[in-house]
Amino acid sequence: MLCDVARAFSEQLRWVDPADNQLVAELAVLGGYDQDLRADINRLVNRMRDALSSIHPPLEAVIGPKLAAKAGLRALLSKYPTPDTIRAAGRVRVEELLGKHHQARTAASLTTAIFDALDQQTLVLAGTAAYGRVIAEQADTLAPSLRATSPTRRRDRRGVPTPPFRPDLAFDDRDRSQDRHSDPG
Repeated sequence: MLCDVARAFSEQLRWVDPADNQLVAELAVLGGYDQDLRADINRLVNRMRDALSSIHPPLEAVIGPKLAAKAGLRALLSKYPTPDTIRAAGRVRVEELLGKHHQARTAASLTTAIFDALDQQTLVLAGTAAYGRVIAEQADTLAPSLRATSPTRRRDRRGVPTPPFRPDLAFDDRDRSQDRHSDPG
């Protein structure tokens, strides 16, 4: 990711002076915080996937790999955390809920995949209600962590990510497009 940023914004990046202890400390704190958030996200997603696979493996196979990336699936599990509650909600409600977070075609394909997975298992396992409470709570807890790590959480007026603490770390705002295209003579 850093290489992509360096290529895309090479003229706007600034070198960090390793002798600037304050700056190095702030970057270390930010890096550690981001790493902790990502570890929390991983832990929450794994806990949800484990709970889903304990009560309905085919449903976990459909939803599990997409939990961190698809807000609609997290919203679905927050509102309808068990196979029975998803079935009771019905295709229309599920697709409407997913449609609030995804394009119509994505919502429709996710809904079809979810209900196909639900049809693969009719047995209700012991502890499903307790797992449902855990799944709903984890889905609610996951959203703020994902927002906090989002690269779009802080942007300057041009949409470029900016660091939160020091203005001297911000990207250079000068418009250099004129410099490249101006006639030297």
